Amino acid sequence: MFLKILSAVLLFSCFPFFSQTTDVRNWRLSESDSMYHAFTLFEKKNYREVLPVFENIYKSHPGETFIKYCYGVCALDRTDKQPEALTLLNQVYKKNNKIEDIDYYLAKANHLNYNFEEALTIISSGNTKSKNNFSEDIKPDLQLLKQYCVNAKVLYSNPTTAIITNIGNVINTKDNEEIPLVAADESIMIFTKTDSRPENKDIVSASGVYLSVKDNDNWLKPALINKGGARDKAIALSSDGLTLFLYHEDATGNGDIYRSDFDYFEWSVPQKLKGDVNSNAWEGSCSISSDGKCLYFSSNREGGLGGKDIYKATLLADNNWGEVVNLGETINTASDEESPFIHADGTTLFFSSKARNSMGGYDIFQSKWNAKDVKFMEAVNLGCPINTPDDDLYYTLTANGNTGYYASGKNGGEGLKDIYKITNGYIGEKPLAFVVKGVVTKALNVLYSDITIDITNKENKVLGEIKVNTVNGTYMVVLPSDNEYKLVYKYKSFEYKTIDVNTSRLQEPPEQIIDVFFDVKPDLVKTDSAKDSVNMALQQHELTNASGEKLKTFAAKYGNISADGLQFMVQIGAYKYLKKYDFKKLKKAGKITELNLNDGITRIIIGGTFSTLNKAYEYTQKVIKAGQPDAFVTILYKGKRVFLEDLEVQKIFVLK
Repeated sequence: MFLKILSAVLLFSCFPFFSQTTDVRNWRLSESDSMYHAFTLFEKKNYREVLPVFENIYKSHPGETFIKYCYGVCALDRTDKQPEALTLLNQVYKKNNKIEDIDYYLAKANHLNYNFEEALTIISSGNTKSKNNFSEDIKPDLQLLKQYCVNAKVLYSNPTTAIITNIGNVINTKDNEEIPLVAADESIMIFTKTDSRPENKDIVSASGVYLSVKDNDNWLKPALINKGGARDKAIALSSDGLTLFLYHEDATGNGDIYRSDFDYFEWSVPQKLKGDVNSNAWEGSCSISSDGKCLYFSSNREGGLGGKDIYKATLLADNNWGEVVNLGETINTASDEESPFIHADGTTLFFSSKARNSMGGYDIFQSKWNAKDVKFMEAVNLGCPINTPDDDLYYTLTANGNTGYYASGKNGGEGLKDIYKITNGYIGEKPLAFVVKGVVTKALNVLYSDITIDITNKENKVLGEIKVNTVNGTYMVVLPSDNEYKLVYKYKSFEYKTIDVNTSRLQEPPEQIIDVFFDVKPDLVKTDSAKDSVNMALQQHELTNASGEKLKTFAAKYGNISADGLQFMVQIGAYKYLKKYDFKKLKKAGKITELNLNDGITRIIIGGTFSTLNKAYEYTQKVIKAGQPDAFVTILYKGKRVFLEDLEVQKIFVLK
C-alpha cells in the first residue's frame, strides 16, 4: 500500500494536470509504477520507447483524457498508428484544448495524415489564443511544422508519375524491413530486419541482415546472413553485389562504417573501414561508386554546414580512404542530410534531407554532377507520392533506371515498415549505366578465382582496372553510358581476351551478357577433348547473341526491314580449333558453308544469306525442326558482325 501511495504522490506532484484529470484510485500498483517511469521517458520525448506502456494503460483506462493524450502523442512516432493518433488527439482537443502543446501535436497529427490545411489552421489558432498554447521548447518545431505543411501542400497537389508497389509478404513481415540494397542488375537484394516488438523480451528477435535472390520477377525467401541487433545494419552494397557496408554502433552511441566481402562461399567478418571516413563523430550511412573508388557517406563531424552532412572520400593507393571533402551547399544545409546513394552512372546522387522543400522529416532528393562547375547541382525533391509527411530514407535505383526501392511505413502494408519498389523514381532524364555480366570458364569449368578486367577506351587508353571475384564463375561490371570500351580480360598466364562494348547503344535493359572462356595453355593441349571443350564454350557464347525470345521480339518489330550492306545468316556452329562437324541430319535443310571474320573463329552457316530478319528467323525454325536446336541468327552490316541492338542505335531498325 505504501508503494502505491508513494507512486501516486510522485505522479501528482510531478504532473499537476495528470493529478487534476486522472482518477488512479482503482489502478493496479503495477500500472501506477509503470506510469511514473513512462512519464519520465515522455518528458524526455522518448516516444517510441514508451509507446507500448501508454498503449497498454490506455486499453485498460480508455476514458482517461490525459492517458489518451500521451498515447496519441507517442503514436505519432509509429507510421502504422498515425491515423489512430489523429482520432485520439481530436477527442482530447474537443474535451480540453488547454493542455500544453495540444495544438502542436494535433497539427502534427493532421500533417502526418495529409490534412495540411487543417494543420495550418490549428497552428494559426494556437498562436492567436489569449494564452499562447505552445511551450518555449516546442516553438522551433512549430515553425518547422508550419513550413513542412506549406511545402507538402505544393508537392501533394502536383504529384509525379512515380508508381509505388509493396513487394509482398515473401520479404515483408509484421516486423521492420528497411534499407533495401540492390545489385546493379537487380539480381539480389540485401536488407535489414528489426523486431517491431522490442519491449517483449520473451520473443526471439528476428533482427539481422537478410539476402534475397530474384528469380524472374519474384523475390525468393530471404536468408539470414548476419544476425545483428538494433546497433547493426546493412547500409550499402557494391554494384556487383559482392561488397557489403554495415553500420555498427558501440555502447556509447558512436556509429562507424564497416565492410564485408563475399569470398566465394560466405561473407567475411566485417572490418572497420581504414582511413579518414570513420571519426569520433557519427558515420551512419554510405554509398560506393560502381568503380569502387569513391565513397559517399553521412557524418555529423565538426566543420560541416550543420547537423549531418554528406561527404565524399577517395580510395587511395594504399587501400585507405582519404581526401574527404564536404559536398557543399548544393547538397548540404544547416539541417540533416542522410542516406546518400550514388547511381551506377557515377553522376546522379540521391539522398535524404530535412531541409529545402521537404514535405516533413527526411525527404528524398536528387542531384546531378556538373563537370563544368566541378560540383553537384542544386538538389531537387523527388516529390509525391515517393516522399511523404514522415521520414523517407535509403532510396536505391537499379543501373537501368527502371526500378527504385525504399522502405516506408504506409497504410495497408504487412508491418511497421515494408519495402516498396518504385517505377519512374527520378526527376528529368532517366539515370542509366551499362551492365556487362557473364560466366568465366576454363575448358568449360567455371573459375572460382580472381580475374582482372582492364577497361580501355577506343583509343586503347586504360581507364581503369577491376578485380573481379568470379563467384560461381559469374562476374559483373558497370560502365558509364555513351562511350565505346574494350574490356580486356586477364587470368593468370592465359592469353588475354578482348571484347568490344559500345554503351551508346542503350536499349531496354541496357545490359549485355558476355561469357568469357580461357583456352587451356598450348603445352597442355594433348587431346581433342580439351579443344572440344573450348569449341563447345564458344558455341554457347555465340548462341546468346541472337536467339530465343530476343530474336523473336526483334523479328516481330523489325522483321521486314532491309538495307544496303545488311545480311542475315543462320548459324549452327562455331569453332576455334579445327573440328569436323557432322550435319548429315541437315542435308535437306540447305547448303552448309563457313564464315570467317578475321577474329580467329570459324562460324558454320546454313542456307546462305537473307535480306530480312523475318526470312532468317523463319529459316531458323526450319533448321531447328530438322534437328539442330542451336540454330540462331548472325548479322553482318557492311562486312562487320553486329548485334540486333546495334541496328536500333544506328537507325537501321526504325519503325515506320
